[in-house]
Amino acid sequence: MSPDCDFPAELSALPLVELQVLHSRVVCQLEHEYLVNTDGPHPVTQDRHEELVAELEARRDAAPGA
Repeated sequence: MSPDCDFPAELSALPLVELQVLHSRVVCQLEHEYLVNTDGPHPVTQDRHEELVAELEARRDAAPGA
């Protein structure tokens, strides 16, 4: 998922499975950018990853028994 691809404005509205798939795609892009760019990953990709991790952690913490 390159930085110029559409990205949901509100992650909390996504079902968990879609959020997990999106996270997987962003992680793949992040790894690709680390490998091919000497300057590291694109800032947009890094921001997206941070947003996704924050949303996944918020859902984990809000889950019953967490």
